[in-house]
Amino acid sequence: MALTINGNGRETLVPADFDTVIFYGARFRVTEFFGPYLHWIDETGQVPSSAVLRASARTFVAFTRAYRIARELAKAGCNVLFVPAPFYTDGITDIDRQGRFLGIYPGAARATADHRALLWGALAEAAAQDGITIVPQPEDTVTRGALTHNVFASVEAAEQGDTGHKSPAFAARWMQDVWPLTQARAKAA
Repeated sequence: MALTINGNGRETLVPADFDTVIFYGARFRVTEFFGPYLHWIDETGQVPSSAVLRASARTFVAFTRAYRIARELAKAGCNVLFVPAPFYTDGITDIDRQGRFLGIYPGAARATADHRALLWGALAEAAAQDGITIVPQPEDTVTRGALTHNVFASVEAAEQGDTGHKSPAFAARWMQDVWPLTQARAKAA
C-alpha cells in the first residue's frame, strides 16, 4: 500500500514523512454511536451522564481498526485528524422502514444540534486522549436529526441504494473544516 500512495519508491511510510495524516471515512461509522443515544435522548428527555458517554466513546473509538492505526501514528508524534464516515444520506432508501436506521432508532430523527454536539464532544474527548482530532460532520450538511442532506448524495446513489458514499461537493464542504486544522499545525511547526 505504501508504494501505491507515494511516488518515491519507499516501501514504508513513517509519521515524520508528514505534517498531518488525515483519515477520511475509514469505516469509522459514527451513526452506530449516534443512533442509540439520540433515540434514547428522544425517548427519555434526558442526556446520558458524562461518565457513560466517556466510557462508551472510549470503547467505540477503539473498535475501529483504522482508528487504532491512527492512534499508533499519533503515539509516534504524527498530527492525526480523523474525519468519520458521514451520516446516512436521506431520501436514498426508505431509511424509516423497519430494520433500517430510523426504523430501529426513530428518535434519532428528532435530534438537535445540541444533542449531536454532545455526542461529537464525547468522541472528540476520547480521541484527544490518544492525540487524535475528530472533525465532526458539518452541521449544514445534516438533516432529520442524524442524516445527511440528499443534495450530497453520490452519483447514482438512488439507483444503487447507496446511503453511505457522498458527492465531491460533500467532501469539499467537510474539507473546509479540515483544511484550517492542517494549516494551524503547519504554522506551529
